[in-house]
Amino acid sequence: MLGEMFVEVIENQLQDNNPPEVAQTLARLIADGETHENAMRMIGCCLIKEMWLISQNKEPFDEDRYVASLHALPTLPD
Repeated sequence: MLGEMFVEVIENQLQDNNPPEVAQTLARLIADGETHENAMRMIGCCLIKEMWLISQNKEPFDEDRYVASLHALPTLPD
Protein backbone atom coordinates (compact mmCIF):
# COMPACT_ATOMS: atom_id res chain seq x y z
CA MET A 1 0.00 0.00 0.00
CA LEU A 2 2.82 2.39 0.84
CA GLY A 3 4.48 1.60 -2.48
CA GLU A 4 1.25 2.43 -4.29
CA MET A 5 1.18 5.81 -2.56
CA PHE A 6 4.67 6.64 -3.80
CA VAL A 7 3.77 5.53 -7.33
CA GLU A 8 0.76 7.84 -7.19
CA VAL A 9 2.93 10.75 -6.06
CA ILE A 10 5.37 10.11 -8.92
CA GLU A 11 2.53 9.81 -11.43
CA ASN A 12 1.18 13.15 -10.18
CA GLN A 13 4.63 14.69 -10.58
CA LEU A 14 4.76 13.36 -14.13
CA GLN A 15 1.28 14.63 -14.96
CA ASP A 16 1.97 18.07 -13.49
CA ASN A 17 5.53 18.13 -14.89
CA ASN A 18 6.61 19.29 -11.46
CA PRO A 19 9.46 18.95 -11.04
CA PRO A 20 10.24 18.44 -14.73
CA GLU A 21 13.31 16.39 -13.82
CA VAL A 22 11.06 13.46 -12.87
CA ALA A 23 9.85 13.07 -16.47
CA GLN A 24 13.35 13.72 -17.80
CA THR A 25 14.80 11.08 -15.49
CA LEU A 26 12.13 8.54 -16.43
CA ALA A 27 12.80 9.09 -20.14
CA ARG A 28 16.58 8.92 -19.62
CA LEU A 29 16.44 5.69 -17.65
CA ILE A 30 14.15 4.03 -20.21
CA ALA A 31 16.41 5.21 -23.05
CA ASP A 32 19.32 3.64 -21.17
CA GLY A 33 17.54 0.27 -21.17
CA GLU A 34 15.60 0.22 -17.90
CA THR A 35 12.03 -0.98 -17.92
CA HIS A 36 9.34 1.54 -17.04
CA GLU A 37 8.71 -0.37 -13.81
CA ASN A 38 12.38 -0.35 -12.75
CA ALA A 39 12.75 3.32 -13.65
CA MET A 40 9.70 4.15 -11.52
CA ARG A 41 11.19 2.13 -8.64
CA MET A 42 14.44 4.05 -8.90
CA ILE A 43 12.60 7.38 -8.86
CA GLY A 44 10.60 6.06 -5.93
CA CYS A 45 13.84 5.42 -4.03
CA CYS A 46 14.73 9.09 -4.45
CA LEU A 47 11.30 10.14 -3.23
CA ILE A 48 11.45 7.77 -0.25
CA LYS A 49 14.86 9.13 0.70
CA GLU A 50 13.55 12.69 0.56
CA MET A 51 10.49 11.80 2.65
CA TRP A 52 12.68 10.02 5.19
CA LEU A 53 14.95 13.07 5.49
CA ILE A 54 11.91 15.31 5.94
CA SER A 55 10.55 13.12 8.74
CA GLN A 56 13.90 12.66 10.47
CA ASN A 57 15.09 16.27 10.30
CA LYS A 58 11.69 17.99 10.59
CA GLU A 59 12.50 20.13 7.57
CA PRO A 60 10.61 21.07 4.41
CA PHE A 61 10.83 19.25 1.10
CA ASP A 62 14.14 20.13 -0.59
CA GLU A 63 13.54 20.08 -4.34
CA ASP A 64 17.21 20.67 -5.14
CA ARG A 65 18.23 17.64 -3.07
CA TYR A 66 15.47 15.53 -4.70
CA VAL A 67 16.55 16.62 -8.19
CA ALA A 68 20.19 15.84 -7.35
CA SER A 69 19.14 12.31 -6.39
CA LEU A 70 17.25 11.97 -9.66
CA HIS A 71 20.29 13.12 -11.64
CA ALA A 72 22.44 10.51 -9.89
CA LEU A 73 20.25 7.61 -11.03
CA PRO A 74 20.79 4.77 -11.82
CA THR A 75 23.03 5.04 -8.75
CA LEU A 76 20.52 4.69 -5.94
CA PRO A 77 20.53 7.09 -2.99
CA ASP A 78 21.91 5.93 0.34
